[in-house]
Amino acid sequence: MATDLEDLEAPYPVPTHLEAHESIGPIPHRLWVVGLGGWVASSMALAAATAAGADDLGRAIAQFGPPLLLLPFGAWWLQPPPEHGLGTMLRHVSRPRLLDPDRLKSYQQMRVEDGAFYPGSGERCLTVWRLPTVNLSVASVAAKRRHRAQWGTFLDALGHEVTVVIRARRLRRLQAIYEVFEHGSQEARELAKWLQNHLGDRPLIARDRLLIIPAPGVDTLRNRCADIRSSMQQFDWRPIEPESDHDLEQLVDAAWPLRPNIDRIGPAMVERKAGDLIVDGEYVRTYALGSFPSTITTDWWSHLTDSDLPVDVVLRISPRDVGEGKRHLDRREIALATSRQTRERDLALEQVRGLAMAMERSQVKPFDASITMAIRAGTRAELEQLDRRLRQRVRDRGNPKLQRLDWEQWEGLEQVAPLGKYPLPQRSRRVETGTLARTTPLSSATLQLEGGVVLGEAGNAPCLFWTRAGQKNAHMAAYGGSGAGKGFLERILHSRKLFQHDVSLWAIDSDEQHEYSGRFCEYLHGQAPRILRAADVDTVAITRHSRVVVWDLSECPDDEYGPAFVRICDRLIEYVSTHQAPTDFLVDEAVNVLRSGEASARLNDLIQRGRHWGIGVNIVTQLVSDWFGSQLGRRVHGLVDSWWCGQQNPAEVDAVAAVLRLTTEEKAKIEAATSGTGLLATFNGTRRVWLDLFEKISPDEHAMAHTTPRTAQTRRRRVRYLEAAMSTNGQVAREEVAA
Repeated sequence: MATDLEDLEAPYPVPTHLEAHESIGPIPHRLWVVGLGGWVASSMALAAATAAGADDLGRAIAQFGPPLLLLPFGAWWLQPPPEHGLGTMLRHVSRPRLLDPDRLKSYQQMRVEDGAFYPGSGERCLTVWRLPTVNLSVASVAAKRRHRAQWGTFLDALGHEVTVVIRARRLRRLQAIYEVFEHGSQEARELAKWLQNHLGDRPLIARDRLLIIPAPGVDTLRNRCADIRSSMQQFDWRPIEPESDHDLEQLVDAAWPLRPNIDRIGPAMVERKAGDLIVDGEYVRTYALGSFPSTITTDWWSHLTDSDLPVDVVLRISPRDVGEGKRHLDRREIALATSRQTRERDLALEQVRGLAMAMERSQVKPFDASITMAIRAGTRAELEQLDRRLRQRVRDRGNPKLQRLDWEQWEGLEQVAPLGKYPLPQRSRRVETGTLARTTPLSSATLQLEGGVVLGEAGNAPCLFWTRAGQKNAHMAAYGGSGAGKGFLERILHSRKLFQHDVSLWAIDSDEQHEYSGRFCEYLHGQAPRILRAADVDTVAITRHSRVVVWDLSECPDDEYGPAFVRICDRLIEYVSTHQAPTDFLVDEAVNVLRSGEASARLNDLIQRGRHWGIGVNIVTQLVSDWFGSQLGRRVHGLVDSWWCGQQNPAEVDAVAAVLRLTTEEKAKIEAATSGTGLLATFNGTRRVWLDLFEKISPDEHAMAHTTPRTAQTRRRRVRYLEAAMSTNGQVAREEVAA
């Protein structure tokens, strides 16, 4: 029983004692003030009415009118207070409903210069980073505890405000299916029909996690960026910083996805209403989280930040003075100690003293945190449906208070956009490190990239993945033992990329069973030239219709393999340059390249400069430790922006864990993985999900992609490589490529 309890994370009670709870005796301070004000106003009005000779009705109105008018403002339990709603309503009534370009003048002053975004005419500026993600859905309690400690330590080190934006974009499910169908081949049309039935009505949501770093000036901004960069490095978090002013402007402008093409930041037209907005024809509604659930666990808000609900979530974090927090807790303790003894009072005293002691020991710090959300829809009916789903989802998960930003919809949307706006008044909650550490924005178990091809599932959601969908380059590597499914993955991925995005494929097949030059090549209506010597490469007819070319080198002698490989690379560059056709170059069993110095040098050059020609290099190998034991292997892995790792034996996993930056949980899952499942990492390893291909492919694809069991007579170049390695005591004679 003890072991079972160790595998469960204990709920964390969210302390509320940092909030103001002023009272005079048992009566809340606000009620005292309102009552006193009503009594004074009533007395003065009654005296004035009596002096004026008013009748009984007039004196009654003078006596009871002021208290009745002030009574609604005595509701001490409301947050924000009643006068906040009255003030925002009056401001809304007095402001114009339609915000045209003339009334959006502040947006005309916004600019991006020297890697910083300036939201106004002053020196105040900010920058936007893409955050990495961690997969906590497969993490152990110890891993979650470690991540909580890391995120909490990062927050405690902050001395300034930061904002985290989790932006959700609905993808058009039918768009990917339509693109596959439009390829025109019978295989593509059959696949499109199967995908239509397989996906059903499941929504597709792409999410970006952004860190907003504000500063009063550009020099301060650079210093803060350096501090945050250094703080993240100690936890091996690798954020993606904008490489140019254009990239930064695109990140800011993405807050308005239906925004027309105008020459400035921000929307073109906004119609403001009490309960929602119409922004460039898109319906938007914003909310504020009025309170946290009473108890939470790590990543308690995953139903909002990583689910099938398209909601933008913004977490604004502002550090507060520790001394001020301790003084507030001291006042709270005195008030509780002098109150009537009850069970609630004893528990509250225990919590206050524990929190004060934790602050005294510098274990936690106080913060002002506010959570703002936004939903978007094309029609009002769709907006109302999303509203009902969001409210139901919040009620079902801890029932925190969700407040629609009536009269403040436009201000709420500006909080969602990374514009550096000041926080909404009365919408922040005073919390401590423990609560924010469990409110991590880095957790993500799904992967859905805009324009990506459907590739299995990740986090119980369809996985949309494409190496050319925002990554630095289109290079990819697949590692896995025999039967792990790496070749199966590559054949499914590249056939769907060809159908959906018309990405050509050239491949090197060294397998005598023709894993790529056989059924796979026939399925894609490609050509599979048989190469026995390097001169044969020049005799193959290559035209603009050579979309799929699988070079069969299974019978090519070892002394001809290197020159043939080099000549194939030359013809690939010639083909891409001539026909301007984005092409993936797949090398099966990449360890074969290590036997030839000239082939190694050519592959090294191709993967370094391939993106300039529109070439994505794909590396497949099962001898992972040997591959990473070479300079070429380590260099190639350092340049690929995406990789997949399937089942490996424990010794292999231990040998490559440091290179792949595997956690303890990832190592255990890889060792126990079944065929077709593995760890998929992209965006330079900053996004990692567990990919499952099982039963996610059509029958035709299965017939094309599965591998025939090998026989004892099968002889492969990989076997010759192993024999050579054993004969030289593990050192294969090869010419290494200089790092």
